[in-house]
Amino acid sequence: MEWIDINKSTPDQRENPMQNVLCFGYTWKNIYIAQYVNGRFKFNEGTQASAENITHWMELPKPPGDLF
Repeated sequence: MEWIDINKSTPDQRENPMQNVLCFGYTWKNIYIAQYVNGRFKFNEGTQASAENITHWMELPKPPGDLF
């Protein structure tokens, strides 16, 4: 998987309207899990991230196959 610049592409909501993704926040140089809903990144309460400082995202990896 590769990081995707949000200026080039955003998560596709057609298949999963509340998709969880990894996000990179420039201000704190951290990686967050966020939901992409209605064209915006939404974070858990108490997270220091804000959608305005997200520069890149990627899909979450699939869970291990032996768990299902």
